Amino acid sequence: MKHFAAVFAGLIAVFLVLGTCTAYAAGSSPNAPKCFRFADEPVTISADYGEDGSYTTVYEQFENPLWSGGKPVTVFFPQERTDPAPVMFFSHGLGGYNWTGYRTLITHLVSKGFLVVFSPYPNSYGTPLDNYDTMWNGFEMATQKYASRMDLQKVGFLGHSYGAGAVPAMARRALEKGWGKQGAFMFPMAPWYVYDMTDAQMSSFPAYMKMIVQVYEEDTINDHRMAIDIFNSTTSIPMTEKAYYNVVPGTVGPADHTVPSDREVNDLDRLAIRKPLDALIDWAFNIGDPCGGKSYALDVQGEHFQHTVTDTPSPVAAESTYLQAWSSAVNPRR
Repeated sequence: MKHFAAVFAGLIAVFLVLGTCTAYAAGSSPNAPKCFRFADEPVTISADYGEDGSYTTVYEQFENPLWSGGKPVTVFFPQERTDPAPVMFFSHGLGGYNWTGYRTLITHLVSKGFLVVFSPYPNSYGTPLDNYDTMWNGFEMATQKYASRMDLQKVGFLGHSYGAGAVPAMARRALEKGWGKQGAFMFPMAPWYVYDMTDAQMSSFPAYMKMIVQVYEEDTINDHRMAIDIFNSTTSIPMTEKAYYNVVPGTVGPADHTVPSDREVNDLDRLAIRKPLDALIDWAFNIGDPCGGKSYALDVQGEHFQHTVTDTPSPVAAESTYLQAWSSAVNPRR
């Protein structure tokens, strides 16, 4: 095991678990290159990771016929952008069907110039497969309604809890339609059980797929073993192209199941979610960019973290700690 340490004034630590990759010690690049990223002006290697961009968020809504009378699908646009934008497909946690529950994360992504689709599903009826179909139908309808505003060759799939468990299936369905050929990533956060994915399908993602799987140290809802299964089962994604994060609490608040939810933005959001997510997006959509998106996403390069690096993620607590345990009969992959 290799250890790399750099301290952010004792504020927060993020533990990163991944395969072999090049590591950079803090402060090793005093003459970091200037690069064009999400804004019109060049910035240093990671200066804009985690910070909001310059685009204004606007949105439109429409009804999903698979949830007639339910919550509408919401599509968020960067108002000032006139060319087709890369698309982020967001899957919410159970009961989180109001997009305002993830407002700050969604508007952060749009501020960077990306289009975000939020496709809700009910929690009062239906099976996971029904809910997956509802999610997917909303995503697909959005791509048809707003085709001229979307660059479907660059796509990302994000989700929290129940929605994080749906991320592999949503990504698979998208790739089967030919989306994401110029860049694709997955970012499941504190995932629930994964449905609609066989072992063969889990191991059939293209090698260019990028992924960060994220869990939270103090989560007592979803067993970390579900996240570990996603990380370990996606064998076709090289170890050099994916990472596993275990976020631990700092002085700004607990690292529990609610971390990705809407609240006043603090350094836990900026450093543990937004920075690696922004780097992951940059890495996925700008392959060959010398500016370090991959290095930051995998190594958490910079002065603001402590972390360990290994290729064997392991749970931090017994199954009995979690409300939704790995060995539950509800888990099709147990």
